[in-house]
Amino acid sequence: MTATTPPVYWDVQLALADVTREIGERLDAKTPPGPEDLTRWLEWIGNANAACGQLHDACEDLVELGATPERLKTMEQALARAQGQEHYWWRKDRW
Repeated sequence: MTATTPPVYWDVQLALADVTREIGERLDAKTPPGPEDLTRWLEWIGNANAACGQLHDACEDLVELGATPERLKTMEQALARAQGQEHYWWRKDRW
């Protein structure tokens, strides 16, 4: 993520599950998606891609450049954003 790229807060897992479910429903019903469906799916997939890209970059920095408190914090923030959150929720605290 560059200094000019705003962070993306997007629940990647939920968004991709929803897109997959909706596509499956269309296939089962044998009805083509409308323009609004395609626009929504592209937005969800694009946001998921951006959030995953930020997490990917943070993880690679950690691996390639070594662990520092700043890099760990950046990776934690990227993970939270890929979960659609502003702050990371520990697994034990999630429902």
